Amino acid sequence: MPTPNIQPLAPDFAVAAQVPDPQRCFFHDPNLTRLDDGTLLIAAPQWNRPGNAVTRSLRILRSNDGGRSWEEGATLPFEEGTPFVLDGQLLMFVQEKSHRNFQIIGSDDGGRAWSAAHTVLEKPVWKLFPVDNRPQLSGGWKNPFVWLEPNTVEVGNCIRVFTRCIIDEYATAHTAGVLDYDPRTQHLSFTQLASWPGAQCKFFLIHDQPQAMYWMLSNLVTNSQDLLGWGERLRESGYPGGPGNERRWLFLHYSIDCLNWFPAGCVAYWPEHINRSFMYPSAVVDGDDLVVLSRTSRNSGDQHDADLCTVHRIRAFRSLALNLHRGGLHR
Repeated sequence: MPTPNIQPLAPDFAVAAQVPDPQRCFFHDPNLTRLDDGTLLIAAPQWNRPGNAVTRSLRILRSNDGGRSWEEGATLPFEEGTPFVLDGQLLMFVQEKSHRNFQIIGSDDGGRAWSAAHTVLEKPVWKLFPVDNRPQLSGGWKNPFVWLEPNTVEVGNCIRVFTRCIIDEYATAHTAGVLDYDPRTQHLSFTQLASWPGAQCKFFLIHDQPQAMYWMLSNLVTNSQDLLGWGERLRESGYPGGPGNERRWLFLHYSIDCLNWFPAGCVAYWPEHINRSFMYPSAVVDGDDLVVLSRTSRNSGDQHDADLCTVHRIRAFRSLALNLHRGGLHR
């Protein structure tokens, strides 16, 4: 009988895109969406490694066969891109320069051509982090506590924001920050820290509304405080960050309150390569399946600078969950 926590749910993957030269460039933060006609679309920011004069760009990829094969379309002059569909309209949040003004563009032909960018916020914007503490991956974080890369979800008619937390250079893993939004004051305020599997790295939330269930993808870690003495070998290999900055184990979890999580299984992993990764996931529901996009490092030399965008399909993903609603007091 298959064991989802040992045998990966989606070990086979399609390569949607790869960088032309992993020594010169990498994928920064790709994102996936699904159009109403079933087309899958990826926006993949391609960045240059330090010291390489490669122009940053946003590569657009489309699949009409459920993610098995991909065609590359326009390359846009943006450094970030998050596509989404709203009322049948394909839109995308973009940034011409990362960490600067926040903009939006749209497409009427499924992502082949895009409108001019309209600025939404004129200020430095990069997810979330303390003032004067922008990450420097080669030298670690200046602050022992950093929160960033939030997910916004509606839970019980309330808007909550869950953030990744990097504590003592990943030494304390699996902790998320929780904030609540007050619509009367239009103010977002800190509520608590929460135990959260994989919250030391970027995670991704999906509200499966027909099933009243939340699904979450994140990276689990094996040795966050180096109690096993891996540190010297990690440094020799060029591994960036503390031991808890491990990204080779991508897991799926589920919840009914978006706070307490049950394990559904391992999506994919690199069992013998700590400098490889399946990370920075995004996902869409496609019928009975969950389609997952991973920022993947296979041959780039470290677990952060990904050389691939890989797509994984978890079939009949809802069958992995217990019925957590049964026996409750809901109507």
